[in-house]
This record gives sequence, C-alpha cells and structure tokens, in this order.
Amino acid sequence: MDINFEILPLVSLKHIVVASHGSFCKNLVDYFRQAALVLSALAIPRFWFPVIKAIICKEFKTGSRLIITIDRTQWKDKNVFMVAVIWKKLALPIYWTLLGKRGASRLSEQQALIQPVLCLLKNYELVILGDREFHSVKLAYWLKQKSKKQKLFFAFRQKQGRSYALTN
Repeated sequence: MDINFEILPLVSLKHIVVASHGSFCKNLVDYFRQAALVLSALAIPRFWFPVIKAIICKEFKTGSRLIITIDRTQWKDKNVFMVAVIWKKLALPIYWTLLGKRGASRLSEQQALIQPVLCLLKNYELVILGDREFHSVKLAYWLKQKSKKQKLFFAFRQKQGRSYALTN
C-alpha cells in the first residue's frame, strides 16, 4: 500500500531530522500526535492501521506483550481520545477519535475506541493501562469478557476513596 504523505499539509516534517536517536523518537511521536488531528477525518483503520501494524510487527515478536495506554485529553478546542502502544519509552498512537463534546468519555465511546485495537493486535498479549477516567466496573467486565478470546490484562487507576471487593 503506497502512502501519500501530501495529505498531511498542516504537519511539518522539518523537525523530524535531529542529532540523537532519543530526540528523533520524541519528535517522531510529536509528529504523529499532530498528524492524528489532521488525519481524524480519514478512515483510520484503512490508512493508519497498515502503517502501525508494520511498525509493531517489525519491533515486537508475534505473541509478545504490548503495553497499551488509553487516554483522553482536552487539547485546545479538541477533545482527543486515544489508544497508544508504549514503544521505546514513548507512546505511539494506534487509534484515536475526536469526541464531539467536552469532558469524560462514556463506556460506549471507550468500547468503540478499544475494539478495533483488540482486533488489530489479536496476535499479541495486551496489557491495557488507563487513568481514573476508565475506572468503570462495566468497562472492566467488558474487557474481562474479551480476555476469554485474547490474552488480555488491564489496570485502571482508581479515584481516591474508591474501593472494590471481590465477591464469590
């Protein structure tokens, strides 16, 4: 699949060429974060998934453990909801959406964002990490059901004062 990078007119590649490997990786991730906003109008699975899958296949053995993060942030006037893979101490975006509202994401939005990533990375063991926004018992149950078909683990930070008890 040929990729036409001319569709990224608002994102500058000039800062990608740098002296050290560390700064190159950081600048590459910054570039992809900017590109994420530009590309949000395109079909991400059709354009981006082949690119990210090629990177993951090159960097990780099939069946190996991938650390996946989910996060939502208000960036200027955009409410960006993203899934990323941790790669060389950096978060490389896998899938994202712009929420048409301010504030936290709902369970249905979380499922819609995570499901395509589970399909894309079905040949890997996944550990999904999220902050307090993703503390929902319903999300945990949904992921537990998904873990029956795919090796999947998850850990979500809990809000202060929140506790859960195991029941038989």
